[in-house]
Amino acid sequence: MNCPLSSGMRKRGANDVQCVDIATFRAEPFDTVLIIGRTIGMVEDLPHLQRFLEDVRGLVKSDGQILLNSLDVRCTNNATELAYQEANRQAGCYFGELRLRFEYRGQKGSTFGWLYVEPETLAHQAHRSGWLYETVMQQEDGNYLARLTPSECVP
Repeated sequence: MNCPLSSGMRKRGANDVQCVDIATFRAEPFDTVLIIGRTIGMVEDLPHLQRFLEDVRGLVKSDGQILLNSLDVRCTNNATELAYQEANRQAGCYFGELRLRFEYRGQKGSTFGWLYVEPETLAHQAHRSGWLYETVMQQEDGNYLARLTPSECVP
C-alpha cells in the first residue's frame, strides 16, 4: 500500500513505517494502539466499526489497550447538525454517521463516510468485540477519550 506520509515519518526518526490494511496486518501484539484526532471515524459506520474492533483485537497484548477519541455529536445546539442527526434516524441510520465531500476551488472529491460514535454505542460495540470500555475523559462539547482493554471473555 502506498503511504505518502512514510518518507516524512522516516525523516522524523521512525524506523519501521508501514502503511497497511488493518484487516490483513499481522505483527507481534502491541502494548498500545493509539487512534487520535477522531480518526476512528475513518471506519465510516457501525458495521465497519464492529469489524475494525474485531480485526485489531489480535494486534493488542492481553494486558494492552486501545486509546481513541471521538465526538458525541448530540452535544450541540446547532439546528443544522440536529436536523442532520434526525434525518439519519428517520433513514434508519446511526445519528453519528456522516457523508462528506471536500471541495476546493471548484474541484470536488468523492463522497465518503465518517463516523462519530458516542461513548455508549462505542462501549456496546466494544463489548460485542471482546473489549472492556472506559471513558478516560469527557468534555462538555462532546469530545471524549476512551480506553479499550481486552476482555477475558471473547465473544
